[in-house]
Amino acid sequence: RRKTSDIWSFFTILNTEFASCNLCKHKLSYRSTTNNLRKHILARHPTVALPSTSK
Repeated sequence: RRKTSDIWSFFTILNTEFASCNLCKHKLSYRSTTNNLRKHILARHPTVALPSTSK
């Protein structure tokens, strides 16, 4: 399945369950949603500008 979330510009997919942060190389679970990935960027990399989530 194609990854459509803008958050993927900060991560590299490792397999169907995990992704690696391109900024710090931390391995995170993503499975079916990207909430963990977004929370990681907000908590660990607060100076990085995230794309807007509003539609």
